[in-house]
Amino acid sequence: QVQVHLRVMRQNGKVKISFADDGMGVADAELAKLFDSFYRTDPARTNVAKGSGLGLAIVKQIISSLQGEIWAEQTAGGGLTICMLLPIVEDEV
Repeated sequence: QVQVHLRVMRQNGKVKISFADDGMGVADAELAKLFDSFYRTDPARTNVAKGSGLGLAIVKQIISSLQGEIWAEQTAGGGLTICMLLPIVEDEV
């Protein structure tokens, strides 16, 4: 069973949201490719029911449209962490 930990924090006038799991992780060479359309870490996966490889590509487009950043990194102790950095929008009164 894989656990996912959510963390939200303020960082340099932005909000950083990270999702860290303790699963099997991804090789360092594949981290940046995770956000490419149709990319799958396992080339043997041909069962589209298990994912099309579009999810993180769509998330990247949404985050970019909000002037944010998204990236993946190794979770300390094993697993994968997805991080998002978004601008904080102050309400005008």
